[in-house]
Amino acid sequence: MEDGDIKQEAILFGKYYLKVTPNDRVISLYSNAINGSIDPISSISKDIIFVHRHPWSLRFVDSGAAIVKPQSEIRKRLYTMFAILEASSEYYDLFLPKKRNAIYIVIIGLTACAAVVRALVGIFIVKALIR
Repeated sequence: MEDGDIKQEAILFGKYYLKVTPNDRVISLYSNAINGSIDPISSISKDIIFVHRHPWSLRFVDSGAAIVKPQSEIRKRLYTMFAILEASSEYYDLFLPKKRNAIYIVIIGLTACAAVVRALVGIFIVKALIR
């Protein structure tokens, strides 16, 4: 996997958590963490290759892998990005609790239903398509 691929992965994972492209510092920190912690060539798993080819599938693969393969390489990389974002002064406040009104309980319920659907689709993708 080339450095450009790692940067694209950083952008994809950052957008997954933030809904916007992360800044260059976060991308650089992620690239350094991935390049420094693993052998980029030998540890490219099928789920990472699948997500690189089909970026739309990230939320499904993440949900499915959380249930079927919680120690998978893609989950480890997502944890790495999450840790970088949460510790970054630019983004840490997005991860702090906020005061919500009572209607937010409905939003949590709908989000939970969507998460179950994503997990079911993700389990199918992880088990069937990424063998």
